[in-house]
Amino acid sequence: MKILNLILYSLNDEIYLSMYHTLSSYLKKQNIKDFTYFFYCYDDISTDVEIKDDIILLRGKEKVKWGTIAKTMKVLQFVENWDYDLIVRTNISTIIDWENFLPLLNRLNTNEIIYGAGYVFLWEEDEYKITFGAGTSIVLSRPTINLLVRSTLNERFFDDVSIGLFLYPKYVKEIINFKDYYAFNSEYSDKILIFRNKSDDRGEDAERMKRICERIIEREEFIFQKSYHNQIKKLFNHKLKSFPRLKNFEN
Repeated sequence: MKILNLILYSLNDEIYLSMYHTLSSYLKKQNIKDFTYFFYCYDDISTDVEIKDDIILLRGKEKVKWGTIAKTMKVLQFVENWDYDLIVRTNISTIIDWENFLPLLNRLNTNEIIYGAGYVFLWEEDEYKITFGAGTSIVLSRPTINLLVRSTLNERFFDDVSIGLFLYPKYVKEIINFKDYYAFNSEYSDKILIFRNKSDDRGEDAERMKRICERIIEREEFIFQKSYHNQIKKLFNHKLKSFPRLKNFEN
């Protein structure tokens, strides 16, 4: 399965920049390293969209609060025809343990309209009661993307709320909820696959992200080394068995 990870980003301050460097380095070591892009608005480009390294630049002024719907829709329109099965739209302070999250995604029928998230919330405002998948980890199939980019979403809300208002329950009867694998402001745990880092201390959030990424990378390196060692051991024993006089040395 091919995953396109789009990460909502804003050139807001040095802390966000630190989060970007942490995530960018981490993701380049994951299975989807060639299909991960951060995206944000930038008014000093000559075309509507530009790609620089792992960043998609969208021409326009950055609006941190209510600009997320326009920004997300623009990037979805840009990547609609790329080669992917699922798009996972995350944000700059969310870490996904891709090694263990991918097997869950592989169970999904990507030919259908799929809408899921790490956590499902209820938004109540005036006459609206909206069930939606949190924007920290929105999972969308290609048929869902095709539907979204040809529609007009309500710009009154954040992008995740607007997507939920549009899709549920008209187009999907159930939002796939990965809440059992989701945690707020948690240190690394092998039971968590989606780590949301947002507290009153954004500096600590950035440091926690570094610690989580380091632990995941260390775990994967240990698993790789152990697997490599086992393969060498099997090969060595196989060679020994081909020499009868050396059999006594196998153990």
